[in-house]
Amino acid sequence: MEGDENLASTPDSPSTGDITNAGGGPRPSEECLLRKLEEVNSKLEMDARGPKKYLSTSRSSSDSDCSTSGTSGTSDGKAAATRTTPNPTTTAPLPESPPSVRRTTSEPTNVTGRFGRSSNSKDPVREWSAAIKDWDTVHRKRFRQILDLTTKGIPTGLRGMVWALQVGSAKAACKRPTDGVEDTTTKESYAVLLERDSPHEKLIARDIARTYPGNEFFQASVGQETLLNVIKAYANYDIEVGYCQGSPFIVGALLLHLPEEDAFEVFATMMREYKLRGLFRPSMADLPLRLFQFDQLFAQMYPELHAHFEDIAVPLSSFASQWFLSMFGTVLPLEAVFRIIDLFLLDTGMPGGNFGLLVIFRVGMAIIGMNHDQLLMSNFEAIMVFMSPKSLNERYESAVDELITASNRYNSSITAKRLIKSEKEYDVQKEAETREMSEMAKLRTENATLLYNYKIAQEKIASLEVENSSLAESLTDKCAALAEAEELLIDLGGPEPTRLRLRRGTEDIEQCDVTDVAGDNM
Repeated sequence: MEGDENLASTPDSPSTGDITNAGGGPRPSEECLLRKLEEVNSKLEMDARGPKKYLSTSRSSSDSDCSTSGTSGTSDGKAAATRTTPNPTTTAPLPESPPSVRRTTSEPTNVTGRFGRSSNSKDPVREWSAAIKDWDTVHRKRFRQILDLTTKGIPTGLRGMVWALQVGSAKAACKRPTDGVEDTTTKESYAVLLERDSPHEKLIARDIARTYPGNEFFQASVGQETLLNVIKAYANYDIEVGYCQGSPFIVGALLLHLPEEDAFEVFATMMREYKLRGLFRPSMADLPLRLFQFDQLFAQMYPELHAHFEDIAVPLSSFASQWFLSMFGTVLPLEAVFRIIDLFLLDTGMPGGNFGLLVIFRVGMAIIGMNHDQLLMSNFEAIMVFMSPKSLNERYESAVDELITASNRYNSSITAKRLIKSEKEYDVQKEAETREMSEMAKLRTENATLLYNYKIAQEKIASLEVENSSLAESLTDKCAALAEAEELLIDLGGPEPTRLRLRRGTEDIEQCDVTDVAGDNM
């Protein structure tokens, strides 16, 4: 990643002329794209006075027409057939589009202001339509315009199309190294992946019902089946990652704006290009790093509140872990999640230049900053309740625009350069911890060796003591026997020389035994 200060003068990125959707399909003709945009505009204008029934426009007949016309120049027409052939593994057809989720009550009902703009601003749908028609040029040469539009929110009817274009730009930034998985996703491979059995399927099925429980689409069987399909396909596609809880919330948000196969490819690209795989590997190796980075930012920006959290032992991981693992899907309203993904997928066209995880840091810091005073006056229990998913969801149900606006205030303070510096500090700390652990392990090994030798010595000493005791008893017996023999000789009146030799022999035996015992004990 490069610092945000470079965004205003973004250099030209590699051309994305052959990428118009996450599925890697051919570019629709300009006439068909214009016709599609006009249909979207008409739908939004007709619906401006009433609540929207759907979150995203359906893939209508014009989509098929555009897809077909975009491939009519091919000799065999296989690309067009791929777009229109239904997925053989799906038992029920998808509805035209998912049902509506909770919408922010503060959202204006007029078209010109419904996406967070003032009534005096330009129509966001028409602005986005113009940007989409000439995406390559606008993205390369007028990136600031894309950034401003995305910050204000992508119109619901165009969101899926823009997400696909954003992901296409990220895939086209070929200088950026991917995170360990080759890009082999195709429409054909998705069907193949679905046909395979997955060891995670039962666990996925259990978690599906708990994904966005307030949303009609995911409480219906077709929504749950679609979500299961995408998660299962990715688990088969990326064997190392497999399945990790939290990912259904990201995929679920994508499915509310994208067809099933496109959602799979967008999610796969997010994992490869946007550094999500490290969070979802079985070891979750990147999660401690992200929490370390967030904790450093927290301490630098709000030192008093950070000290308060430490004083009352509030663990950052108790609430921030889910922010990274579900992209706030478990704690914020769906509209907020959509806006976060809008910014998350935004790509600068530079190596390492997507916003990606920066957005999660900024939104998380905005939540803390917006509630700084209340948190500072709260005890442990009150903070844990305040940071709970239910509490945050209710608090920001009608304050999505305010949250996104607040997060944008950190654009200049939470930058890629700052995160890279923090990551280096984390690596240094981990290396120091590794060395310390290595030294401790070495000391433990030496200690174990010494303890073993000590036990061996103790056993040898005990054996020598037993042997010494046996020799002492033997010596006592010999001395007693010699004394008896001497007395017997005296009684028998034996010659003096014999008695002296006997006594001298007894003394020699005693001296020899003492010498032997002393030698054994040395």
